[in-house]
Amino acid sequence: HSRWVLQRILGFTIGVERLDHGVRAWQRAFGWVLRGEATVPEGVAAAWRAPAVAGRRVALLGAPTGDPAHVRLVETGEPPPPAVAGPLP
Repeated sequence: HSRWVLQRILGFTIGVERLDHGVRAWQRAFGWVLRGEATVPEGVAAAWRAPAVAGRRVALLGAPTGDPAHVRLVETGEPPPPAVAGPLP
């Protein structure tokens, strides 16, 4: 039994094919607010162990409640993988 229990997720990162579409979808579906846009610096991409995202566009969206929860959308230029039908392994 671990002493450390995840109580709450404050943020996460999602790769999206087109940043503008991803931002609009999160705004429409969840009411999240655009907090800023930038590009991923090489040092950050290296720290994430994702060198391919260096220079890619990124947007930070915050919860509409003012809660510190956030989502970071990174533009990949790649379509999402096909949906999985049935139970996951």
